[in-house]
Amino acid sequence: MSFQRKPSPVQPSLPLQMLLSFQETTLPLMVVANLGSLAYKGWLLPYPSGAFYVEIVLAVLQLPIELLRLLFGSKGNLLESIPPLVVYFVLSLLTPFLSAFFMAWQTYVLAFDQWMHAVFLALSGAQFLMAVNLTGNFIDEGPEMGFMSAITASIGQFRSRQASLLVVGLDNAGKSTIVQYYKPESSRVPADHIPPTVGFHIDRFTRNHVQLTVFDMSGSARYRDLWPYNAAEGVAPFCHADCDLAGTMPAAEVAAILGLDAFKDRSCECSALTGQGLSQGMAWLIEQLSVAR
Repeated sequence: MSFQRKPSPVQPSLPLQMLLSFQETTLPLMVVANLGSLAYKGWLLPYPSGAFYVEIVLAVLQLPIELLRLLFGSKGNLLESIPPLVVYFVLSLLTPFLSAFFMAWQTYVLAFDQWMHAVFLALSGAQFLMAVNLTGNFIDEGPEMGFMSAITASIGQFRSRQASLLVVGLDNAGKSTIVQYYKPESSRVPADHIPPTVGFHIDRFTRNHVQLTVFDMSGSARYRDLWPYNAAEGVAPFCHADCDLAGTMPAAEVAAILGLDAFKDRSCECSALTGQGLSQGMAWLIEQLSVAR
């Protein structure tokens, strides 16, 4: 069974994370400044009955609401997960209301109030647009899924999951090259620079909303006795990936000799060099881990 290559996994947005972190740092200062402005106006100016206390409550509530919004936005970005971003979008609906209230609807509006909340609203709007674009990229990883389908499929993944994976196979089968494919582009080692694995190598990265610890085992004969001593929740065996090279046995012939036709639901033709079938294979494996739990 063969598949077409899927795009490389979407990475977290650095500009979005910088904006979220900056606003999270400056938010308490803005709330304190807002309360100070209210205290100044309450000292000098008469307020209608109860209005002053309502505005104080709204100013105080802005802190936890906005902190939660920023927290979920950051979590969705860093974990490459849609559900936290959905919560971020819902909480973002309150941001323009609160900003508009203090810019135009409170009893007394100072120029300071307008500038402060206008800057805050502009930063929040930029974040929102970046988050929308990021969510679209996450969904594009699975083009067969609509927006609501993607959200529904991810509801059970709200909390970050962890799993360990044991990668075994003959030496020079392309195991380490395949592991590198699953890592973020910024930390990948080019295929022609990957040295032979001595003993084993451990990699950690997030894939399909699961934090994976991958034990990349050497395929050399003298290290194969180590394979049974590594505990893992999933085992990914690789037969041989040198079918990419000229003059080698066709994949169909390899599959027939090894009897892989009996495992149509759990094997696929993959390429360590082109990435063919790798995204689908990992998605299937993670799905099986979820079912087993």
